[in-house]
Amino acid sequence: MLSTTIRIIDKTTDCVGRFASLFTHLLVWLICADVLMRYLFDASEIWIMELETYFFAIIFLLGGSYASLFDQHVRVDLWYDRMSDKHKAITDIIGGLVLLMPWAIILMLVSFEYAHTSYRIGEKSAQPGGLPYSFILKSMISIGFFFVSLQGISQMLKAIQYLIGFSENYDVQQRLSSQTFNK
Repeated sequence: MLSTTIRIIDKTTDCVGRFASLFTHLLVWLICADVLMRYLFDASEIWIMELETYFFAIIFLLGGSYASLFDQHVRVDLWYDRMSDKHKAITDIIGGLVLLMPWAIILMLVSFEYAHTSYRIGEKSAQPGGLPYSFILKSMISIGFFFVSLQGISQMLKAIQYLIGFSENYDVQQRLSSQTFNK
């Protein structure tokens, strides 16, 4: 049961991360086009600059859960690296329950209201020639933190699985290599 739940969440996170990575390529091309237009033709469009912001937000917000899946997120490693696997697992569970989940839930709820208000009033860019539908960008905050929460649940389940003896090692790379979601 735990392994199936973990595998489903990790596969979902992997798909979300791969989807977000597509926006990296789009962002590069968009910035190149923007620079060429600006320096070759002395022309620049507000909607292009705003779209760059949208793409960056999508990459950042959807990429957070993907970074967590591969243990590439920001962590203060003053003591963590020196801990035993058991203490790492306990620290990950406590950190997930006390720090990650409460903040992620608060940010999801607050940003949902923020996006909903934007949708309800038909908010659009304040700039002439800017993008309509500001709620799309604002919705990405809730969506991003939803996926961070989901991956946080997976990480805590992995720690629980290790502590109750269903997993032999708590090393992230070994756990990832045993999963088949990249195939």
